[in-house]
Amino acid sequence: MELDEYDESVRQLVNSIFEHKTKEPEFVVNCAEQLIEKGRVEKDSRLLGYGFYFMGEAYYNMNDGKHCFRCISEALHNMTIVEEWNMVTCCYIYLGISSANRGNVALALDYNLTALRYSREYRFNDLAVVIYINLGTLSMNYGRYPEAQDYMEKARDIMLTNKDSGYYNNFMLNIFCILAKSMLMQNRNQEAKEYIDEANSLYLQYGENMEYFSLYCVETIYNHRMGKIKERDLCIQKIDELMSESLSIMDIFDDFYDYCLILIETGQDDYFWHGVNAMEPEVKKLNINNVSRRFISLKMKYFKSCGLKEEYLNQADLFYEVSLLMEEDSKDMMDTVLKLRTNLEKENEEKAKVEKENRILQIKSELDQLTGIANRFRLNDYSDKILLHACDTQKSLAVEILDIDYFKEYNDNYGHQAGDMCLKRIAEELKSFTEENAGFCARYGGDEF
Repeated sequence: MELDEYDESVRQLVNSIFEHKTKEPEFVVNCAEQLIEKGRVEKDSRLLGYGFYFMGEAYYNMNDGKHCFRCISEALHNMTIVEEWNMVTCCYIYLGISSANRGNVALALDYNLTALRYSREYRFNDLAVVIYINLGTLSMNYGRYPEAQDYMEKARDIMLTNKDSGYYNNFMLNIFCILAKSMLMQNRNQEAKEYIDEANSLYLQYGENMEYFSLYCVETIYNHRMGKIKERDLCIQKIDELMSESLSIMDIFDDFYDYCLILIETGQDDYFWHGVNAMEPEVKKLNINNVSRRFISLKMKYFKSCGLKEEYLNQADLFYEVSLLMEEDSKDMMDTVLKLRTNLEKENEEKAKVEKENRILQIKSELDQLTGIANRFRLNDYSDKILLHACDTQKSLAVEILDIDYFKEYNDNYGHQAGDMCLKRIAEELKSFTEENAGFCARYGGDEF
């Protein structure tokens, strides 16, 4: 982050955000609002970008999906203007996660692939790993298991060449969880077990609650499939203990959903309702109708498995209502996306216009106004380069400096207009000659070339 040009108040706000962003997101929102206000007053896109980004990140940690999406969209617009590409890439990652949770696969894929392009162009290796993990998860959730495996292997390859990264163990644990799940979905149970064992032995001790949750969910699926009841129930107990912890719902909901399906299938009602009751307030806070609908579908599956027809029908009504709301949710998301794309397009057009004007000014600054050939400024620049090239290649270089004989008398006798025409004609001859012979000519000044 570039903060050198800002005063102490801005630096203090940003330092406070970094100090509190993992544990006190409400405090971060307050600091971000101050950055945004300062950015608006000073019409500073960088401050606006920082403010909206940190606010969106805080809403993400608070499981407020709708506000997160809007803030990150605003951050992306402003970060693109100031060309802060690392944060632009982060914005696309967050938008990809949010879009996936909203059920818009095409948009999620587009955001992630755009983020991947930036991460490759600017060599943001840690961010590339996050993107591959997101793409792998997206592919797996829609049944494209070989693609998911391919993305995870790419992420693993990057990490194996960046073992000094502070995120190495967390990322590797994530990668092995998704690889194991991908194997399970392809009925390659032995390979899944190998990934699970490696995740447990090498990386589990360095993980955090989110990674623990994912690994225990994968282990639950594996043990259930292999008929290892004792091991399965031990994993379920571990997951149940984590339900009381603070977890990012957008990161773990897919795992939670699969976990609940096993609880329904095995008739473990207490664990099911403990998980559902712990997750329900976060689902409401998230305010994403696609997640709400999937959450309701879990209750429907439970009531149907228990033969509770009335409760099932009540949930079916809610499911229908939320499905209708999803149309409004999609419209709201697309409005935000269209606004973002329109603003970015305008900025790109304005940027292209400025660049074109700058190129014209650059060309003008290097050309002699009267004759149209290179001027003395361009000559100095070219001389440095061609002399260096001649030295490097050990090739000879010829230089001729000339002036026009009796030009002053010609100018005095025929007038300045005729003198200017004379200079133009000679410049044209020199230009034609040098171009035919891969040379260069410039007007040195007056009647000198």
